[in-house]
Formats: sequence, C-alpha cells, structure tokens
Amino acid sequence: AEVAELSQQVAEIRVRELAGGYKESRDLALALLERARALAYEPLVAEVLLGLGRAHLLVGDGEAARAALTEASDLAERHGLDTLAADLASLLTKVAALSLGDGALGHEWARQAGRKLARIDGDPWRQAELLSNRGLLAYHLDADYPQARTLHEQALQGRQELQQAGSETRILIAESYLNRGNVLAAMNDITSSIADYQEGRRILGELLGPEHPRIGALLFSEATEHRSRGDHELALARATDALAIYRASAANSAALAGAYHLLAMIHRDREDLEAALQHAQNALAVAETDEAVSPGEVANMHHAIGAVRLDRKEHELALAAFNDGLAALAASPDPAFEVALRFGRGEVYVEMRRFDMARVDFTAVDRLISAGNPALAAHRPTLAKGFARIHLGQSEPALAVPVLEDALAALPAEG
Repeated sequence: AEVAELSQQVAEIRVRELAGGYKESRDLALALLERARALAYEPLVAEVLLGLGRAHLLVGDGEAARAALTEASDLAERHGLDTLAADLASLLTKVAALSLGDGALGHEWARQAGRKLARIDGDPWRQAELLSNRGLLAYHLDADYPQARTLHEQALQGRQELQQAGSETRILIAESYLNRGNVLAAMNDITSSIADYQEGRRILGELLGPEHPRIGALLFSEATEHRSRGDHELALARATDALAIYRASAANSAALAGAYHLLAMIHRDREDLEAALQHAQNALAVAETDEAVSPGEVANMHHAIGAVRLDRKEHELALAAFNDGLAALAASPDPAFEVALRFGRGEVYVEMRRFDMARVDFTAVDRLISAGNPALAAHRPTLAKGFARIHLGQSEPALAVPVLEDALAALPAEG
C-alpha cells in the first residue's frame, strides 16, 4: 500500500517539471527518494531516480544527473525493467551531449538505448526521443551538422505524427524546433534557424504561457542569431526577455549567467561598454555562486569581462580577466573556451605591442583548432585576422593582405 501511494506521487515530479518548476521538481524528487529508499523497494527507487536525474539536468547539474541516472540504470537492469532501462540510457545520452561533453560515453549510452528499444519493440515516442538525443550528440560533440539535422528532422517528424497524443508531445515538437534551429544556425542558415525558434515559441506560448523556462531557451537562441546577423536591436529585445524569464525561474544558474553574458556581448556590439561591463560582471557573479556551473562556463564569463575591458583600452585589466579565465580552466580543460581566452589575450598583447607574446597565444589557438572539436574550425578566419594584426603591427602589410583575403573567402555568406 505504501509503494502504491508513493508511486502516485512520483508522477508529480514530472508535473512540476512541465510547469517550469525545475527546482521544485528536484526538491520533490529528493524527498520522495528518501521515502523510497526507506521502503527498500528498488523498482520504485529507480523510478524516482529517473525523475531526479531529469530535474538535475534541467537545473544544470550534469554530474548529479549522471549519478542519479546510472544508479537507476543499475537497479533497472537488476530487476529486468527493460522499458525503464531504455529510457535511462536515452536520457544519459542527452546528459552526455548537453552537460558532460563526453562523446564516447554518449555514443555508448545511445547504442545501449537502441539495443534496449529493439528488444522491447520500443514505441514511436521513445524512438523519436532517442533520435533527438543522438542528434544532440552529433551537434554538440561531433560537430556533424548534416547528421544532426537529419536526426532532428526525423525526431520532429516522429513527434508530429504523435501530436494527437497530448500536449506533452507538442512540447517535444517545440524542443525539436529548437534543436533543428541550433543546427541550422551552425550551418549558417540563420534565416531558417530563426524561423524554427519562432515556431517553437509559438507552440510553447499556446501551451505553457509566455514565461516558461523552455521559452527562455528559444528566446536566447533567437537573440544569438539576430546578433550574428547584425540586428542588435532585435537581439537586445529577445535577450532581455530571456533574462527576465531566467531571473524569475532562478532554476538554472548556467542559463541565467549565459543570458547576462549574451547581453554583455550585444551591448558591446552596440558600443555601450558600461552596460556591457555590468552584464559581464553579473554573469560571472552568477556563475561563481553555483558549483553546478562548469569551469568552462565560468571561464567564458571571465572572457566576456576581458573582451569588454579590451574595448575600453584597459589592457592590464583585460589581461588579468583572460588569465583568470585560463586559470578557471586549469582543473578541467576545454578547447572551445581556451581558444576564446587565448585569442582574447593575444589581441591584448597586439594592442600592447607585445607581438612575440601574441604570436605564442595565436599559435596555441592554431594547435587547438587543428586538434580539437571540428566545430573549432569555424574560428580560423578570426585567427587569421589575429596573425594579420601582428604583421600590420610590425609594419608588414604585404604579409597581412593575403592572410586577410584568405580569411574573407572562408567567412560564411550569412552571419
């Protein structure tokens, strides 16, 4: 009887999550987990851990999500709970893509999920979920954008076919629009990506209202692409709306810090450096107060401060910010963030006419781009500009011109 009663309450974890109460969902899951452990009924413990893992992911704590979900997976395997095991492996694939940055682990979990779904003749809803999570791997970790687009379009099609199943399916359709929009943006199809974000917002607005955290993610992505296209006013409006949603929900510190960071960059584009610096400092303050925020994200906030300080010609302060960012990465290296920090520091050295030091940083960036995630190759035109600035600073315009011409030729047509 106690198990039956508690099982009914487990559904409330998902209800609170769908309502946008991510922290409330996590706190309820933690309370129910304590009760489930006291009952010592392991299948129920595994169900609660699934809800807890999902909640941890939504508040930005990937390591806590992995711990909860892997424990649940062990319990599901022990008790032959094949459907639950398939759900856990699929969700772990998503955790690997969005939080852990571990491609090998993510692909292994995806293979496990696929095998389990085949064994239980998995339903279309679960098949679409796995396609979506594999698409996240292809986008975030493999930088295989054509494959990511294919997977997300297959997931979108599968979810649209299930649209009559209820409102939650429509929420997942909106998620697919967000995911495909991100891929299209990476493929430099900015116009189509913005259209996908707007369609996702339309769906969620009808279902959940205009202030749901899921809408914040779509606003953030749309703002990013308006900025990429040079439409600073639209970017500012969307990013401001995203920030308001994240501040109201206070559910995910990384998302809140990211919104401040984006606003800092938009104000920097608009040459409002006072506002840019304030937002960049807010971003760092948020990132440093939550242990769930990754060292890479903290480093990125230092980078924003350094970039604004550089624009303000505060070279020593800019140098200190970039050095702080690199120090934040020391315990957990991340090539994507290191590229940005080293390039920023190299730019400071150029302006300080310390060309040898600038060349050291730009050369390190070149090595990181060559050895790292394929997505880093998109930074090559920016790196070429850095080397060209060294040539110009050393009165070698004839050497700078061909480098800049090659960089211009490599830039995308849009964005």
